[in-house]
Amino acid sequence: LGGGVVYEKRIMLGAPRGAGKTTLLLEAADGFAREGRTSYFASGEMSGHSNIDYAKRLGIMNEHVHLFCDEKGIDVEVLFENVVAAGARLVLIDSLQLCTVSDVKADVGTPTMIDAVVNMLSSFVQKRRRAVIAISHLNKEGDYAGTEKGQHLVDALVRMDPRRVYTPDGRLVPETDGLRELYIDGKSRQGPANLRAMVELPPEGGRI
Repeated sequence: LGGGVVYEKRIMLGAPRGAGKTTLLLEAADGFAREGRTSYFASGEMSGHSNIDYAKRLGIMNEHVHLFCDEKGIDVEVLFENVVAAGARLVLIDSLQLCTVSDVKADVGTPTMIDAVVNMLSSFVQKRRRAVIAISHLNKEGDYAGTEKGQHLVDALVRMDPRRVYTPDGRLVPETDGLRELYIDGKSRQGPANLRAMVELPPEGGRI
């Protein structure tokens, strides 16, 4: 991201299913909180108990990390109230496809709803001086969910891809199974658009 997360910025993180998006965001929440600043991780992917158990396995039990989990989805207006009440400055969302805006007449996960959610997030982070990183699942064509309008509202598109290494006879080299490549996907208002990083996500947690 060219030096770190900046307030009033919105980052959309896209990756294939199972690539480690949730792990990466929990690690980001923990890293931010280790500086004594409060982060807020909201998940519509897992139940509260599952998410807490997962965070424990990663070694993330920091009092400055707030976890919100609801398998029914994430009402962004309720989320905003909780973020402000917690005093959190960094908001991490898993994922945009499971967020809703109460007065928008569209199904959860549809392009219309996702664009409405991104629009609400944009307004919130600018008015309240927060930063947000939101996961976006990729469709079959490898594109971000929602429309180009929603992508235009965010400040950076970041993609994460597995980078596995195989032997000539097709066997996976075990040490490379956790390698991920992070890169700016053609757009960044926060810094250079040609930045790349390798991240290792072993079972006990991620590290750059």
